[in-house]
Amino acid sequence: MIDDNPEPPHPDRAAGDVPSAKAVELFQRALEIQAAEAIGEWEPKGKRLEYIDIDIALMRELGRGFWGVSVLDVDENAEGPPAWERNPRNIASWHEAIRLRRALLDAIRAAPEAQAGIP
Repeated sequence: MIDDNPEPPHPDRAAGDVPSAKAVELFQRALEIQAAEAIGEWEPKGKRLEYIDIDIALMRELGRGFWGVSVLDVDENAEGPPAWERNPRNIASWHEAIRLRRALLDAIRAAPEAQAGIP
């Protein structure tokens, strides 16, 4: 079996804890690229490569391998994976991605900049 997560989770972060500042920063940048609808075009017109690089770095920062479901690919309002997903490993990955996305969004909302009305 190939280890798709060669880096151990950050020692200061336990499951369920608030994501690291770096993870929140990466997530915010990815959301900005999504909002600008720039993920479909490669550089210099779009930001596709930057988005992919951020996705990989974010998954590593969250202690997940890049073969798992990305926090950038799930809906925070979802209760679980799509109905067509049957693989137990993928189902667990979907649930974890949703949980982490919610934690990242909570961290963004809790940031002093958000409370001051700064996007």
